[in-house]
Amino acid sequence: MQLTRVEAGLFQIMFDAYESCRSQVELRAREGAEEFHGIAETLRHVAGVYRTEDENRAHEIAGLW
Repeated sequence: MQLTRVEAGLFQIMFDAYESCRSQVELRAREGAEEFHGIAETLRHVAGVYRTEDENRAHEIAGLW
């Protein structure tokens, strides 16, 4: 999404505003990606805990019969 002044051509007047906006969008996208990675790790951990608990309960229930 980066744009140089030469590429901006006729839109040089808006170039500074565009760059400012673009950089803010890029920062927010990076922050969002980092947060999603954290959320994904948490969900994987929780899924592992549920899987382990299910396996433990299955062995307990199998031992009842």
